Amino acid sequence: MDRPQFTFSFKDANQGFAILSAKDSQAAFLRALGRQDLIIHGDFLAVMWFQGLTAFLQPPKKTAPYDRTAF
Repeated sequence: MDRPQFTFSFKDANQGFAILSAKDSQAAFLRALGRQDLIIHGDFLAVMWFQGLTAFLQPPKKTAPYDRTAF
């Protein structure tokens, strides 16, 4: 594949990290697009697929030892 299916252009690295790691990723993407902190070029369906994966960029939730049960 010679060309990417889509590209993200962020205002700066800090904004890019904040958008991609936001807990409310879909809302963060939309806000960033509205403010033009994020410019997207390419296949919209591929962008939506990728945006759905950003939830997995969150660090795993830590479970306290007393919250763990076998049942």
